[in-house]
Amino acid sequence: MNRTPRAIAVIIPARNEQDTIAECVRSVRAAASQLPTDVSFAVLVVADACTDSTARRAAHGGAFTLPINGSNVGRARAVGTEAMLRRWGSNGVWIACTDADSVVPLNWLVAQLEAAASGWDAVAGTVRIADENLHDAFERHYRPVAGHSHAHGANLGVRADAYLRVGGFPPLATGEDAGLLTRLHRRNFRILATVEEPVRTSARLHGRAPAGFAENLRSLAP
Repeated sequence: MNRTPRAIAVIIPARNEQDTIAECVRSVRAAASQLPTDVSFAVLVVADACTDSTARRAAHGGAFTLPINGSNVGRARAVGTEAMLRRWGSNGVWIACTDADSVVPLNWLVAQLEAAASGWDAVAGTVRIADENLHDAFERHYRPVAGHSHAHGANLGVRADAYLRVGGFPPLATGEDAGLLTRLHRRNFRILATVEEPVRTSARLHGRAPAGFAENLRSLAP
């Protein structure tokens, strides 16, 4: 059976990310340019309680935008995914996620497509931070290896039918990425925990999600 997705949707939740969203969308579209021509692609920015120009800049960069007012990243990812599945259905669709303060590598989507074609139901990727001052401390603390247990919404992919069968992203203000992976594990879906194609993400110490990645970085700051 051919398990290569026919379509890939990239979901990006964003809350007042006007300074970073254009670069993020640009990197995602560059990654999409590497996909086979018979694979459909769309990127959707879920502008969650934004009071700045995030949505306008995302649209200018070629993304679809969806404004919501939940101030909840788990809900934003879920709403965005639901919107794309209403458009395309779930058969043969792959959902990829990143964050608005992140930049994905050029082969990011190709690698996820290949994983799906090889029979994986989800991909849990890793991150690198864009801050030389924190880089060494982060690497000593983080040390990802193949088969890791990290969960990053900035670098995550899942087959749509598996996503629906486990109930999708839990509506959590923090930890929705780990929540989805836990649901997939419990149902014995195949998850590729890889160190290939890490996503570069912001090293800001005050993030949008409470007790999220930024708080982890604060613990490493000198």
